[in-house]
Amino acid sequence: MNSQPTLSLGGKLSPETKNKLQGINAKAGNAKPTAKHNTKSEKANNANKAKPTPLSKPKFSQEELELKKQRAEEHRKNREQAIALYQQHLQHFSKLYPKCFDAEPKPLAIGLHNSLIENEETKPEAERISKTAIRKFLGQYTRSIAYKECLKADSARINLQGEEVDKVTPEHAEFARKSVEKWKSRQATRIKNNSLKPHLSAKTLPSSS
Repeated sequence: MNSQPTLSLGGKLSPETKNKLQGINAKAGNAKPTAKHNTKSEKANNANKAKPTPLSKPKFSQEELELKKQRAEEHRKNREQAIALYQQHLQHFSKLYPKCFDAEPKPLAIGLHNSLIENEETKPEAERISKTAIRKFLGQYTRSIAYKECLKADSARINLQGEEVDKVTPEHAEFARKSVEKWKSRQATRIKNNSLKPHLSAKTLPSSS
């Protein structure tokens, strides 16, 4: 029979039991501690720590600000020149064809630009208005809100002499109506946004010089 570890007389441990207990204590001391499971809040905190902090938006340098200012000024000058040129062409064609171009726009005949170009080509070259300028003028004229509002279904389309040559189709009239509605909606939104902006004092307004 195998010998079992026993207590010695007087309640003292026998040598065998001491050796066994020492072995158990040694194993317990070498055992690795178990890792604790991270809670949801700890995981969230760790995730937040891992995220890089957003960098502040870099400010424009003085050179970039000057460049933006120059471009804005060039855009303003080009726009003013384009408006002035359009007004010159409108006055020119209004004198030549008063029954076609007057204060109140009328629907123009489809392909009217061809008639204008043909008439200009009969003039001396120094007095002609180029094909490109004619197309650009008519494009601006027909894109105006006043012109689109005159495009009613079955209204007369006229030639350079003011004579009726065709009628506005329902499709063209509907397209013009929707275009005017979109423009009015954008205008209303722009006015609303401007009214919500704080008014600038006279000191903060840029000088006109």
